[in-house]
Amino acid sequence: LHCVLKDLSSKRLVIHRKTFMNLAPELLHCVLPPWQHHTDEFLATAQRVYADPATRAHLDAALPSLQLAHLCLKLIRRLLVHGFKDVTENEDACAFLQVFLRRLQQFLDLVARVPASSQVSAAAQ
Repeated sequence: LHCVLKDLSSKRLVIHRKTFMNLAPELLHCVLPPWQHHTDEFLATAQRVYADPATRAHLDAALPSLQLAHLCLKLIRRLLVHGFKDVTENEDACAFLQVFLRRLQQFLDLVARVPASSQVSAAAQ
């Protein structure tokens, strides 16, 4: 799906752009739930892991959710940038931006709570 969206969004002819802009709201509506699910799953797992030091080994279990959320986020970015003339006119796009800001704040709060030694060891890997 990522390659298809990348190809469709890179078209320069007016007819192709209009086609992509007509498809973008429907595609965005389909991509948002998986992004939200995988982001929530990753944040919940990461919060449990950092709340209890004994479960730090389970953080690897959250990696697939993070990767899928990242892929969905790349799709959403492409849809928002190339698929809408004005993002504020689409309810799903506005809702995504509000949810994204909340999730970003949760992620930043989580990163702030991670001990410095964990950040250094993760960066070394």
